[in-house]
Amino acid sequence: MAAARITDNLPRAKIPEHLLPPFNRMKAIFTTSLCRSFLGLSLAACALTNLSALDFLPSSEIYSGVHWFDTEGNPINCSGIGLLQVGSTYYMVGEKRSNKGFGIEGDFETNFIGISLYSSVDLINWKHLPDPLMPQDQTEISKQCIVERPKLLYNKANKEFILYLHTWSGSGNVCLATSPQVEGPYSYHGVLKFDNGKPVMGGDLGVFQDSDDTAYLLETEGNIYQLASDYKTALRGDLPRPITIGSTESPSLFKLGETYYYLCSQMAWWHNGDNLYATASSIKGPWIARGIICPPRSKTWNSQITYIQAVVGTRATTCIYMGDRWVDGNWLSGVDVWQPLLVNGTNLSMPEYHPSWKIDLASGLWTDVPDRGVSINHTQEGNGSNQIEYTGTWTTTPEKRRAGAFYGDYTYSNTTDDLAVLRFTGRRVRFYSVMDHSNGIIGLTLCDATGQALLPESTVDLYADASHQGNDLCYVSPLLPSNSYQLKVRVTGLKNHYAEDDYGVIDHFTVE
Repeated sequence: MAAARITDNLPRAKIPEHLLPPFNRMKAIFTTSLCRSFLGLSLAACALTNLSALDFLPSSEIYSGVHWFDTEGNPINCSGIGLLQVGSTYYMVGEKRSNKGFGIEGDFETNFIGISLYSSVDLINWKHLPDPLMPQDQTEISKQCIVERPKLLYNKANKEFILYLHTWSGSGNVCLATSPQVEGPYSYHGVLKFDNGKPVMGGDLGVFQDSDDTAYLLETEGNIYQLASDYKTALRGDLPRPITIGSTESPSLFKLGETYYYLCSQMAWWHNGDNLYATASSIKGPWIARGIICPPRSKTWNSQITYIQAVVGTRATTCIYMGDRWVDGNWLSGVDVWQPLLVNGTNLSMPEYHPSWKIDLASGLWTDVPDRGVSINHTQEGNGSNQIEYTGTWTTTPEKRRAGAFYGDYTYSNTTDDLAVLRFTGRRVRFYSVMDHSNGIIGLTLCDATGQALLPESTVDLYADASHQGNDLCYVSPLLPSNSYQLKVRVTGLKNHYAEDDYGVIDHFTVE
């Protein structure tokens, strides 16, 4: 298993008041009309206040490639994640992001704003908990430092939870913090060192705890280091690299039966790529490189691996691939890609992309969830229910817009602040677009029937450099009480660093 299962009788921390829940990969931007005056700002504040009063309903599906919302209806802010199961509860740690920060065009004054923590009993509905670790001046986790890919382990002998981080403050290091309870707060201990006293240096990290409780640190380029019995020192051993051809990053390791599975991405920074894997019957090797886990040029369904979680049930074991879809230059537009990973002996594969699916934790079985509800095509214009009202220079075309783009009809614009408003009655809305290399970032705001915002604007990246079939699911609202609502779609004029243009594209909506 990728995460250790810990007994239920561990002490639980008292959760302090948390006054400002984070927004997950979303910009808290409201429409210009709301922001032009004090009255507009007051309305925006009221909208967020009303948000907590809405009776958001629990979801039963896992959605990939869209923004997620916590149990209070707030956007989840948690990327580069790690998971740890404590009894029947899963804890998820991740990078807490803002749109300022590192990257190809980053602001290096406001990199690190904290580590996020969420809990769930079903891997679908996540409760936000207080941030377990915050920036600390004059250390490797100050606000000016890069802090990435947090991962958790539990040391049974010392009854201690250990949080591992990749940090960058002039050089790349692995750092650690500890706590007697999984919720924290965590005490920072500085740089992880080898048994010879030298610091562990590197890039993307992962961790793995074997069935005998021996723990390992995974590093870029396939380096694997056994940890000492307290998990606070790395042993300078000679463990072989699972993949030795080319530069690799974002390592992850899990075990099923007597087989070890090592996964990683090719070195691509925040660009998606075809992820690789290798297998062995011992962590000491020999390792056999097996190739890629998804169809060629799918770019691992436009993602980069961060973690594998095995769900062991009474009828099956399902491994969940957990990946990031980064958006360089607009970090809050990034989303998670969770997919069932098919395991057949030494073969790993994700041959098809599942926009929505569900898993039964008791049995370990997963099932695909097809789209449902009333479909509203981009051509259904008007200002009535289940109709779209366009404002600006939107264009509808049945043509292929340019080489490499998709055939089929859709409506598009690249004029900043062009607006499309869908009025609908139901309890959930889904937005489908077209992702390709020339599309930009659009903004979607869920509103009540009068147009007042219920959630901050979600910025959604429509860039993809992979082979697709179009009609991509790009936004799913929280499950709401059945009522009349609006979904506003705005052209932002923003784009992924890798994108060629900033088009906003509408294909269709579904309302249930």
